[in-house]
Amino acid sequence: MRCVARAALVLLLAAAATAQSGSSDGGSSDGLIDDDDMVDDGSRAGSAMDSSGSGDSTPEPEPEQTTLDTAPPTVATVVTTVASVGSAANKAHLEAQLLATLPAGSTVVAAMVQKASIPLGDDGTLCPAIDSDAAHKGAAEQGMGEATGIHSGSAWKAGCSIAAGACVSASGRRRMQTHTIAFASEATEDISAEVKGGSFAATFATRLSAAAAALPTPIVIDAAAYAAAATVDPTAIAYETVVTYTVTTAAPVTAAAMTGHLTAAITEALVASGVDRTDAATAATAAAATMVVTVAGSGGGGVAVASAKTAAVSAGIVAAAVGAMFL
Repeated sequence: MRCVARAALVLLLAAAATAQSGSSDGGSSDGLIDDDDMVDDGSRAGSAMDSSGSGDSTPEPEPEQTTLDTAPPTVATVVTTVASVGSAANKAHLEAQLLATLPAGSTVVAAMVQKASIPLGDDGTLCPAIDSDAAHKGAAEQGMGEATGIHSGSAWKAGCSIAAGACVSASGRRRMQTHTIAFASEATEDISAEVKGGSFAATFATRLSAAAAALPTPIVIDAAAYAAAATVDPTAIAYETVVTYTVTTAAPVTAAAMTGHLTAAITEALVASGVDRTDAATAATAAAATMVVTVAGSGGGGVAVASAKTAAVSAGIVAAAVGAMFL
């Protein structure tokens, strides 16, 4: 009987062990733990979520973020010639007025070369001596350069010069002038503001006297007496200013657009310098006709998008505009 009891106990223990094993492995019928059962729950979940059914648990790549690139701004070079009489626009006005016509964020930098002929009425202090005496001529040119602000007293500013022309007899003229001397100027800044100042002749006489006195063989010129005798008529001076703009803008750079921008900008720049608005508008229209626009391209090159029809037409328009200002 003991043997029978022991055998029954063994069978009961085996049955209990089998039931516990089946409960722990989710219904395994053999009571053993398969290798697959040792894979962690995360992997098992990933396999269950694999919709392809291939058993590949590689996660799907994240979608790429889509960005909207802003087009780079256009960089253009705009060259135009502005003709005016009596006054001319300075760089600050030219830059500010063109910038005002462009969208926010644009930039404008202007460079200029201005040419003019300044007529000086002389009472014989300089004429006819400067026609043959280089020292007299050099002192007169330096004095005019200092008076216009393009000579520092020791050297010419870069790109600037003044050349005194020959003495021209002024017979038949009233007052004390016996000759006229035309001083041809070339400057990288506007000189009209200095020339039309009320004391320009006096400033020139003072600078001339100092330059003449500093010569190796000094020349004595009475500054006060010459200031009373010398004359300059600023209203008769014609200025030709070649302006080169460097423009960075998001606005379209087309012939029509830039013509509109330039016409408005130059008109206002000339008005700000003292030119009559009607004359300023005439000069601006003529300047726009001389415009050449080049848009920067790859490789350092460029593409011309707007230009005057011919140089002859442009020159004719500028001449006509200057002539109209004298009417």
